[in-house]
Amino acid sequence: MKKNKLLALGLAALMAASVAGCSTPSASVDDTKAAESGSDSSQSAAAGEKIFRYSNTADIATIDPDKTNSVADATVSYHIYDGLYRNVQGELQPATAESYEVSDDGLVYTFKLRQDTKWSDGQTVTAKDYEYGMKRLCDPAAACPASYLGAVLKNGA
Repeated sequence: MKKNKLLALGLAALMAASVAGCSTPSASVDDTKAAESGSDSSQSAAAGEKIFRYSNTADIATIDPDKTNSVADATVSYHIYDGLYRNVQGELQPATAESYEVSDDGLVYTFKLRQDTKWSDGQTVTAKDYEYGMKRLCDPAAACPASYLGAVLKNGA
């Protein structure tokens, strides 16, 4: 039973990553340099747009979490997407989910989503978004390298 819960939570995290949104920074190189030097434009950058910089040890092939197939890709996905739950020092804690319930037979997991979870365009993340992500992961036409993870779901194979 515990193994099933961990598998379901792992799938939930994968599901969240497969539907997570991302955007590209719109700041120019000059704005970035000004922010790093502490000039006046750094105050506007600090108040508005957030910038994440990360040095990776290898080139990445994709930032599409469904197409991730290497450690480098997975590392970037881990840092830019959030799942239903996250692992914090070995303990699962809610992320985009508020809570979850498991049916008596252990086959159905119901996740309650946080209402304040938004896409990069400001739209609310919905259960339909998660459904789309899992269906895309399992769709043979999408040719996702990790599609085998969906095999544990009803009709996932």
